[in-house]
Amino acid sequence: MNNFLINAVVISGRITFCMPFWRAQWTPNQNFVAGLVFKLLEFGIACLFIGFHCEIYLWNSVEDLLGTRKLCDHITYILIISAYIISNFLIRLAGVLYTEELSSFVSSLAFLSTNVRIKTGTESVFIIIAFSFLPVLLVVAVQIISSDISHIITTNFTLNIFTADLAVYLNCLESIVSYSALMYAYLFVVVFGILILSIYEQCVDTFENHYLCSFTEVFPKPFEKFKEDVVGVKRLMDLYSQISGIYFLAVLYHSALNWFRFLNYLTNDSQVSFLVNSMVLNVFSVVAVGYMACFGNYLTKRFRDLREKLLAAKANVGLPESESVWFCKRSNYSFALAEKSRYEVSKLLTWIITWDWKLSVLDMTDLNHGTFPTVISAILPCMILIFQLRMSENDSK
Repeated sequence: MNNFLINAVVISGRITFCMPFWRAQWTPNQNFVAGLVFKLLEFGIACLFIGFHCEIYLWNSVEDLLGTRKLCDHITYILIISAYIISNFLIRLAGVLYTEELSSFVSSLAFLSTNVRIKTGTESVFIIIAFSFLPVLLVVAVQIISSDISHIITTNFTLNIFTADLAVYLNCLESIVSYSALMYAYLFVVVFGILILSIYEQCVDTFENHYLCSFTEVFPKPFEKFKEDVVGVKRLMDLYSQISGIYFLAVLYHSALNWFRFLNYLTNDSQVSFLVNSMVLNVFSVVAVGYMACFGNYLTKRFRDLREKLLAAKANVGLPESESVWFCKRSNYSFALAEKSRYEVSKLLTWIITWDWKLSVLDMTDLNHGTFPTVISAILPCMILIFQLRMSENDSK
């Protein structure tokens, strides 16, 4: 089951980025060339879409595009367009910045999750909801593409580099690329986050059942292997936090501006071109923000509960805090080795307890239940400003 989940995320990433994960059997030179080609490809895609929008806005005013002179509609249109451009840019930027790290990340995650089971029903529900987002986003993409095509065909663009037919294709491609990147971001954040939490939970259970007990002999060699696995889990957590922080910013930005799109539709008396009102998108945007807030809150709370469990177990067992105390008091060599093993466990346990794994938006704000009112408080002032501007423009007629 874990391999299926990992492969689903990897395939989604390959579709989105073309080739973000490399084969483990490739040589370093092959990986370097593949990484270079991938970065050039992403740079080319970015230049293509940026050039397309520059071509449109260089030769056409926003007033001509929308068929309205209202400044409030112009501002709303630019904000909505940025929801696609910025969110897509952030997700692809993460892929470029962590190209090499993604390969080792996926390999390590697949190795450490070999014998791991997702234990709680809540975690399974989060994963099921993440996969259910895929058809929803696909429906939204089709609705937006069909609406934009009709507006492009009926709007007289002035283009010098791109042809009118190519403009239609590029606009469709941009919507597909943007929403495929969002699909990948949701799967990456949720599936990999749940798997890492499950691996950490298994480490806690192993610690409690095998190493936090009465010691009568020196620990066997598997303890060294266990320490290596713990170090691997910490690396996974750190890299996941860095990458998912960028993804969180992208998906929250996209969802927040689509809330703005819906509120604009409710307060506007006429339909603005390129601002399609999709009820599927409106509902999804609200659900997505609440979903990510609940997911971040659950992951953080579950991690802290497991850490408290380790802390309580350490207090009950009474592991040594200093290695020298035991060797000063004990002359028996075998008993001294056993006490040294206890001290090694104590050091590792103390390090694990100091971990503070939480989900955040690039360390700007933590992802928890407070995210939902934060997004609302960010949208409302902007919406009030647009509403007042629209009222002023209507009164001036």
